[in-house]
Amino acid sequence: MKKFVLIGRRFEYKVRDYYKDKGYLTVRSAKSGGIGDIVAIPPSSFSQERPFLIQCKKMHYKKISKSEIRNLLAASSKNKFIPVVAAMDEKGMVLFEGVSAIKERLLGEAI
Repeated sequence: MKKFVLIGRRFEYKVRDYYKDKGYLTVRSAKSGGIGDIVAIPPSSFSQERPFLIQCKKMHYKKISKSEIRNLLAASSKNKFIPVVAAMDEKGMVLFEGVSAIKERLLGEAI
């Protein structure tokens, strides 16, 4: 297995475990290469909250492409998910950011 695949998978587990520890039901899409890497469904105590569709990027979120942002927004809207990008900053901290903020900053498009 390639090293970058292992690093990415470990990061996805870290993000998954963050939500799991908060009581969310989590599903990780192995070898996703698709729209989202993790779905996090809130516990019943958060009944007003919608599930998260999370795209994980081991490197800083600027590595996410415009088409990935658009696809994540479209899939989230269609399925009533909250779109999120989880990325690691330069200091190794995990950042969670809503796709709308990223879209506005990177694409110059407000939602």
